[in-house]
Amino acid sequence: MVYRQYLLVIFLFISMIARGQRIKHDSISSFTLFSELNLGHSFTDYNEFPRRNPQYNILLNFGWGNLNKNWTDKLKRATTGFSIGYSNFGNNESLGSAYSFMPFIKFDFSKTKRFSALFSIGTSLFTKEFNEQTNFGNKAISTDFVWSFRSFFYYNLSEKENPFSIGLGFFHHSNGHTRLPNQGINSALVSLSKPLFSQSYDDPVQFKTYNSGKFARRNYLSVQSSYGDNSLSIPFPFNENALVSRTSIDYGKILNPNIKVGLGFYYTFYEHYYNYISNNESLVQEGREFESLKESPTWNASALGISVNGELLLNHIGVEARIGFNIHKPAYKIDRRINQGWYFFPRSFPEDSGYPLGELNTEYKLKRFISTRLGLNYYLISTGKMPKHNVFFGTHINANLGQADFTEFTAGYIYTFKKD
Repeated sequence: MVYRQYLLVIFLFISMIARGQRIKHDSISSFTLFSELNLGHSFTDYNEFPRRNPQYNILLNFGWGNLNKNWTDKLKRATTGFSIGYSNFGNNESLGSAYSFMPFIKFDFSKTKRFSALFSIGTSLFTKEFNEQTNFGNKAISTDFVWSFRSFFYYNLSEKENPFSIGLGFFHHSNGHTRLPNQGINSALVSLSKPLFSQSYDDPVQFKTYNSGKFARRNYLSVQSSYGDNSLSIPFPFNENALVSRTSIDYGKILNPNIKVGLGFYYTFYEHYYNYISNNESLVQEGREFESLKESPTWNASALGISVNGELLLNHIGVEARIGFNIHKPAYKIDRRINQGWYFFPRSFPEDSGYPLGELNTEYKLKRFISTRLGLNYYLISTGKMPKHNVFFGTHINANLGQADFTEFTAGYIYTFKKD
């Protein structure tokens, strides 16, 4: 389960590109291959992070323009594609290098076409990771495969065809809490890029096949089931992957062919929390702080909440983000006590051991209450066709107010009501 979510990212966009090449009218207007060099520095939030030189990335970006009239109107000449890249973090011995595959969307946000933005989510393979004996200082990366997020803004140095561009952006790597430690690597970078090859397939006749009239908003109902994994804490067996399952129901509105918003209700079950409670581990033993959680292990290992979600619809691909509000998540207290206390917390310890525990302070309350989710969905039927019934698959990373919680694979069904 550890690598399944990351491999699905690759599958989603290969499927999108292959489908786009087969269906001409639902497909591409141009192809561009552009190289990119990033220079900058990585940073993290713990003092023992290894010393390092400046970071550099080398990327090749493969982008396809889209003939869909809605894309050109709403998304400012949007281009979708993927990047393959190499990153060196300035310390080969401890941090190593990363090889990335990252689908992206890139669009202009000025009439002169001088300014553009790129947003990307994908996966990276690292050559070095945390090891308690041989690489203790690298608490940032502890798995071979990790999630990668990239956002950049660019400025074209010329209005001529295929100009050099300079940019500024942010790059993030972490494993989504599938194994600990997971401090992650965040990098601030400048960019220099240049198209190597560009070809246009524009055919003005094709634009007539799209309806440019006013779009009729439609309501939708969606049901999805998710299965993922995460780790609880450093000591064995808490640092082994355990199941996280989620069921959610959403209701909302498709505002235009590219934007979907809604409200949802979700139920999540954490196997690690259940095991900790049912196995009578230290913090739930008789007389200890969370003894009462044993009265109903399944219920107390669960979370209930409501969410607000938005999704950018790009034919077969959806880029989804949501913020949730947990109504019930009692076992997160255990998580907080263990993971915000002594770094290598022992599995078993007496009450008077003196080991520092994490505080249930304002930060805890915010992370317990607020959840976030970001990921990709693949729809079997193009969303631009507004089908009444559709099925989708996706992969997402979930977080507690920005701190990784778990990664998941999703399967779902969406019903779209008739026009308002």
